[in-house]
Parts: sequence; structure tokens; C-alpha cells
Amino acid sequence: MTDRFLSASNISFSPDSIEDYFVKLMEHMRKYKAVCLRLYQNSLLHLVQQKFDQVFLEKYCSQFGKYTCAFFSGAVFGVYILWLKEGGILLPEQLARQIQLSDLRDINAKDTLDEAAPGKASA
Repeated sequence: MTDRFLSASNISFSPDSIEDYFVKLMEHMRKYKAVCLRLYQNSLLHLVQQKFDQVFLEKYCSQFGKYTCAFFSGAVFGVYILWLKEGGILLPEQLARQIQLSDLRDINAKDTLDEAAPGKASA
């Protein structure tokens, strides 16, 4: 993720929907799939991740806070690594549709309800 890409794509984690954000990002990252795959195979993909984290934190830290940014940066890059390991066969639109943050919210709500259930022993 470069400054040129950020300007040209007008990508933003906040006003874009999650789907739009991932489509824009993955279209960009897909252009460098062969290079990143080689870096991954040679245990050097962390160099790309460091730059990604840096740009993500610089862009969103003041808006969301550093820990939230670190969480989302790691999650976004984790999705990219999985996509890369699986051969990058999913199109950006397909990948974006598979990421459902609402599922995470549902899991969190269920865990909260389970903990509040009568007779539930606390850890």
C-alpha cells in the first residue's frame, strides 16, 4: 500500500463499506501477487506487512486509536496472506463477500449472553 495508491484509489476504511474497502485493496494487492508470493516463499513477506501496518496506522490512528488500528491492520493483512497462500484465486469481489464482520458481532453477542446466563460459572 503506497501513498500513490491511497491517493489514486481514494480508499478509506471508514466511509467505504467493508466490501468496497477490500475490493479496492485486493485489486491493488493482486497486481503484486507474484512478487508477494515470492516474498512469502522466502519468508520475507513481513517486509510488506511492516509497510502495510505503518501506512494503516498513519492513516487511521488518530481516528480509531492505535490498538483498534493494530487489530484491523493485522486482520486485513491476515486475510491477504490466506488469499495469497491459497493461490490468490478468489476475485476481490468474491473475497470481500466472504468477510462478514456481522458474524463477529453475532459471536461476540452470543458469548456475552452465554456469560450472563444463570448458573454459568465464571472463569
